[in-house]
Amino acid sequence: MRIFVTIITIIAIIALLDQHAWATADLMSRCRGIAQIDLRGQSIIDGRDLVEETLHKVQTFNDYSCECICFSFLHPQPRQSQAHFQFKKPNLIRVQISSNDFRNGSIVARCPDGRIKGAGGGLLSALVMDLDEDSRMLKLPSGRNVLKSDFNTVLTEMKSEISGGSICKATKAPTTVQALDGKETVYVVDLYKQSPSGDSLVQRLLIDPNTSLPVEWAYFRDGQIVSTVAFHNISINKGVSNDVFQL
Repeated sequence: MRIFVTIITIIAIIALLDQHAWATADLMSRCRGIAQIDLRGQSIIDGRDLVEETLHKVQTFNDYSCECICFSFLHPQPRQSQAHFQFKKPNLIRVQISSNDFRNGSIVARCPDGRIKGAGGGLLSALVMDLDEDSRMLKLPSGRNVLKSDFNTVLTEMKSEISGGSICKATKAPTTVQALDGKETVYVVDLYKQSPSGDSLVQRLLIDPNTSLPVEWAYFRDGQIVSTVAFHNISINKGVSNDVFQL
């Protein structure tokens, strides 16, 4: 019985990171919007200053939380998931899935003692298991590790990639585009990898001009969108207790 429950818990944790539900028709019509943005006619500048500005902004956060709506394009049809994301310096993270099935409430967390743990939802919430930091169960559709997906870490890595030779371009002024949440007026920041066959788009970031915070972030591979995530209800510096990250 214990082995069976453990297997179910592992399945639930994997489902936390995998897209678990077909998208609604409304979101389906917009989920590829970020990949279809046409910047022809826009004034384009070097985007590193925008990346730096956003990085400086998030580095002032002692803690933050947000709701994440994610789409994966690794299947024949886009798949949607939703999670509540919490972060606290220096590196505490808690991700909890929201769904209408057995996955609801499933959690992955880096705890105050440094251990990485996962727990199932519902009746399995009392069963907690340790995870290795490099576990494949922690991989997001973008290829990122969920424990390294906070704003500070991702923007720091983007800055490093630019310093290493990747090309960053951005709109000079906010422009209205079709995003996951509908029409948004944002800065569009594109990151390109250089190769002998030409520059390849690998990331596209939409930044709110009023808050300097990410609105939506998409990853691309071989010219095709792999995943995108929209950030809602970002709550900053609320003095979150370490106990929130304890499983």
